[in-house]
Amino acid sequence: IGDFRELRLDEPMQHKALKLCCWLNSVEKRRFYEPFGSAMEKDDSLEKFDYFLPRFKAVLEDVEFVREEWSAAYERVVSDYAVVNNIDAESLLIDGG
Repeated sequence: IGDFRELRLDEPMQHKALKLCCWLNSVEKRRFYEPFGSAMEKDDSLEKFDYFLPRFKAVLEDVEFVREEWSAAYERVVSDYAVVNNIDAESLLIDGG
């Protein structure tokens, strides 16, 4: 998950979706490999499913409890989004990020 062309951070639910995407990508990178970074990704998918599926519902319901796993990536995306859209990044952060 890394295509942010349709990201609109003026919509609050997009922040939650972005945090969820950042969590998935950050954990995938830390536990497995860079997203889309394995020639064996098709073969490795079962291990990833075994890891993510039992955790996904809890994270979806309250992404804040895994903040330390997604916050750096989230803040980087918000900052880059602000640069591309010529707006202040601080104005985009909801509840401190």
